Amino acid sequence: MAAQTRHSLPSLRMIWEDLPEEIAGGGSPTITYSDIRGLGGGTNIDEDPNFVDPDAFDFHLLPGSPCIDAGDNFYALYSLDWDGDQRIIDGDGDGTPTVDMGMDEVPLASCIGDFDLDGDVDGSDMSQFAQNYAVASLQADLNEDGSVNELDIELFAGQFGRECP
Repeated sequence: MAAQTRHSLPSLRMIWEDLPEEIAGGGSPTITYSDIRGLGGGTNIDEDPNFVDPDAFDFHLLPGSPCIDAGDNFYALYSLDWDGDQRIIDGDGDGTPTVDMGMDEVPLASCIGDFDLDGDVDGSDMSQFAQNYAVASLQADLNEDGSVNELDIELFAGQFGRECP
């Protein structure tokens, strides 16, 4: 059986932090709707995907990830993601259901500030918010005005202690 050489990669992929090179070898791969460090442009992005805890192998996306609703529904081959959740949803709340990049769809956060998606805004969420705020990560931009500032602190404080519907 002869080996077949392909010069394309599937779409909706994330390749991040697997050094020394994200894509290596010869050829001219066709890559679309993917988040690959060092290979942004066109339909691809070059941004930290904001995984929940990659050191613990939790590659779910955090709310606010640039990979949410950044795919193309054409490439969503299955109706369910790897967790068994519906694959194409409106993850960013803009009214248009669009597949996320990667293997998992991020459900809409049931309330602002619930970073760990456990159904309430509590101390663990405060820790995550504080870490993001300290480095001016857009994860802490809760009002989505493009700026991490005191307005986001006020919004988080207003949500703290809340149980999500």
